[in-house]
Formats: sequence, structure tokens, C-alpha cells
Amino acid sequence: LVSRLPWWASVVCAIGSYFVLREVKGSPPLRTAATFGRIILPLLFLAGAGMSLIRRRSRRRKARQ
Repeated sequence: LVSRLPWWASVVCAIGSYFVLREVKGSPPLRTAATFGRIILPLLFLAGAGMSLIRRRSRRRKARQ
């Protein structure tokens, strides 16, 4: 799903998710989940951005042929 977004949207989501999850307050289990999410979600979004760029380049190469 993330790789279907434009690459720039995935990068914006990665940055946004990091900063939003950094501000989570609450019970210790919630803070722990936010800490792991602050690491995992941006990585997933950035991986999706990379996949989106690869697909975009592939489509451009096919269009040129």
C-alpha cells in the first residue's frame, strides 16, 4: 500500500509519523509502542518510497522503448 503512494508522499509520511509518535504521552505500554512505531513506521514509509521510485523508473524506461 505504501509503495502505491508517490515517493514524495511516503517521505512526508515518514517524517510526520516520526514527529507525531515522538510526542505520544500516556501509559508505559503506549509509550513503548510509540517508541517502536517511531522506528518502524518511518522505515516502512521510506522503503515504500524506494519501491515507488523503482517502479517509476521502470515505467519511464518502458515508455521510451
